[in-house]
Formats: sequence, structure tokens, C-alpha cells
Amino acid sequence: MLVGLYCDLQVYKHIHKDKRERELLAWWERNRGMYPELQWNEFAAATGSTLGVFFLFLSASDEHLSAEQSEVIFRAYFPHVCGLHILLDYLIDQEEDEAGGDLNFCNYYGDLNLTVNRIEWIVERARADVACLAHTSFHRMIIEGLLALYLSDPKVNGQPEVRLVSKKLMKGSPMTRLFFWANSVWIRRKGG
Repeated sequence: MLVGLYCDLQVYKHIHKDKRERELLAWWERNRGMYPELQWNEFAAATGSTLGVFFLFLSASDEHLSAEQSEVIFRAYFPHVCGLHILLDYLIDQEEDEAGGDLNFCNYYGDLNLTVNRIEWIVERARADVACLAHTSFHRMIIEGLLALYLSDPKVNGQPEVRLVSKKLMKGSPMTRLFFWANSVWIRRKGG
């Protein structure tokens, strides 16, 4: 299912600019009943992540994996962990997407406060979703790592609104996120 959703997104997102938003919204209408708590841009973003696919692929190497366990993994990662992944990517790419005329799912929030509130809500839902998985702390580490990696990206500093969103999302962060953030900054400085 995740691969099918990913492929659908690529089709709708990359068709002619005059058609893409209309087609994405029609696609959302066909799927919104399963994810009523999401906004259409959040659903679309979640379908663009391959994190759930990779985790299911890894899990498939377990010969004892049942269909029920696969479903638990799917629901733990989709839509919130996957959505967080791609929304953060779009958050830091807003300037270059605007310059390139590309669609950016964060632009549909309309203002800074809504962007922060929705991403914070998705983070909390993602944390709750992975609680059902074995090695929960590992999956929570992925969530914190995503936030740290994207919010420490040099692109953040060049975009005043994105910098404000980043500061608000980092405020009151757990130690794991702060650890990853500091290390990401340090590694980028050393590598540059």
C-alpha cells in the first residue's frame, strides 16, 4: 500500500502545474475517510516518505512476521512518522521550491503558527504511534533524529520564517533531539 501511495503522489505532484493541485485534492477526497485528522497536504506529504517502506522491507526478513504485525508496522509509521519526515523536508526547501516553481506542502498552512502547531501535533502523534512497536525507544530516536537533522540544516538560517518555525519546534526539546541537533551542526561544520 505504501508503495502504491508513493507512486500516486509522484503522478499527481508532477503533472502539469494547472492540474496538479486539483488532482491532489481529488486523490485526497478518495482517501480522507481513512485519515480524517489530517489536512490534505499532510496526507500527500506522508505518502512521499519511504521510511515506512524501508522498515517493512527490513521486517519482511523476519520469517515469523505475520500479516497482523505488518499492519501494526504500517499504522505505526503511516501517516505521522512518514508525514513528519516529508513535511520537515518541505519546510527547509520552501525557498528553493518557490524559485523553481515547485509545489511545497508547507506553503498550504498559511501562517507560521499553524505550521508549528500542525508539525508539533504530528510529532506527538508519531511518538504515540510508535509506542506499540518493539524497541520503541529506537523508533522515537528516529523521530527526534528527523527533527534534529532537518532543523539543523544550513537552509534554515537563510529563511527567516523557517528559522522561526525551527526555533519554536526546538524549544523544550527532549535531550535526544538536542543531542542529535548539536551533532548534526558539528558534523556539518567539520565536513564543510
